[in-house]
Amino acid sequence: TDIQVENGLPYYYTVSALDDQYGESDRSVIASAVPLGAHGLPYMTDLEDNDGGFIADEDTQWDWGISEYGPDGAFSGENVWGTNLGGSYQNNSDDLLYNIFNIPQSGLPVFIRFAIWYELESDYDFLSVVVDHNNDGEWNVISSFTGSSGVWEMVTIELPEEFRSSYTKLGFFLDTDVSTNGPGAYIDDI
Repeated sequence: TDIQVENGLPYYYTVSALDDQYGESDRSVIASAVPLGAHGLPYMTDLEDNDGGFIADEDTQWDWGISEYGPDGAFSGENVWGTNLGGSYQNNSDDLLYNIFNIPQSGLPVFIRFAIWYELESDYDFLSVVVDHNNDGEWNVISSFTGSSGVWEMVTIELPEEFRSSYTKLGFFLDTDVSTNGPGAYIDDI
């Protein structure tokens, strides 16, 4: 385990096994990782100047910019994160958008507050607020949305103490079934 790394620089690794009887095995395929720093609290972004540091996979529907479909504009300003800024979201998808925060356990409440507009297939397609507090790839759902909000809503959710750490991944997960879609979900003013 590397404990002293520089954020934003790529690191490359290979693995081999060492056995008393057979010696060292062949090395594995090279894997790479780029460590990212965690945002401290308080954290606020209106998404106007930049994407807020949020991370979306290369193969995702999440897009940052001006909405051309769905809500009539952003909650504030022009830019939002949306599941497809120019049309309906795709069927049978699971798309993650997240950020990394340093949220120490403190005994004091910690809240995530954001504006949301959504139009999803009711009871079949969901936008969930998710957290991975120990970087193991296991995401816990702390809140979900389905159906239609009709208008922009300001939502406040308390982050449970057990989901806080110095490297907490907090995000939005779109999970859709194989039929019927709509404009999707849009996030602003986090």
